[in-house]
Amino acid sequence: YNVDTQVNALESLVNDGYSGFTFTPIDTEATHDIVDTANEKGIVTACIAQTQDNVKLSYTLNEYDYGHAIGLQAGQWIADNLGGKAQVCIISQDNVESVIARGDGVNDGILEAAPDAEIVARQAGDTLEGGMDIVESVLAQYPDLNVVVGTNDSGAIGGYQAMVNAGKEGDNYAVFSGDATDEALSYISEEDSIYRGTVDLFPYKGGYESAIYMYQYATEGIPEDQVTVYLPYVPVPKADVLDGTYAWTPAK
Repeated sequence: YNVDTQVNALESLVNDGYSGFTFTPIDTEATHDIVDTANEKGIVTACIAQTQDNVKLSYTLNEYDYGHAIGLQAGQWIADNLGGKAQVCIISQDNVESVIARGDGVNDGILEAAPDAEIVARQAGDTLEGGMDIVESVLAQYPDLNVVVGTNDSGAIGGYQAMVNAGKEGDNYAVFSGDATDEALSYISEEDSIYRGTVDLFPYKGGYESAIYMYQYATEGIPEDQVTVYLPYVPVPKADVLDGTYAWTPAK
């Protein structure tokens, strides 16, 4: 998530005469002109996950809706298991402008299902280290914190580890997130772990299909207007992982 690194990389791709590129923009204002230049040169331009308005292929998601699915799963668990009351920490990705809406969706999804839940903190920390630091800090201020919800798995895994290190385990605690990475699913598959759910975005499918589209455009012609394809997503609660409803093979 370094804007300068991304800008330099894209400029190199354009200058080196690549047929196309896909990227996940950090700051759309910083990369807008580069994409315009690439379009003018007949280079296929694409984004995956986050997007910007001048690429020719946008393989993306509705950030708010995705976050809402994460939050709704957490809120429903709070309603079903804690009588609707909990202290909740949201580990967001508010450091990336286009992902702020995902955190908003998480917030609203939690409160839709559990209106009496208290969101005690919302901080950006989309890495393991960042999530751990956030939850350790929040626990110092709110020792009764019992639910952590991350907008991605990486931050939530750090939050999960911080909760476990603090002895916050058992039926009254939970961690939820989104991405369905192997590491998160490994924790979810442990029957007694407090990691209770994620939301699958099928990233392999998105990457694979993006490559197919880009090859087609590079060999057959680039569309004049942006083509938008939406990533699918599905909630993955612990029960579905434990009973095999959600098919998952751990990475070797």
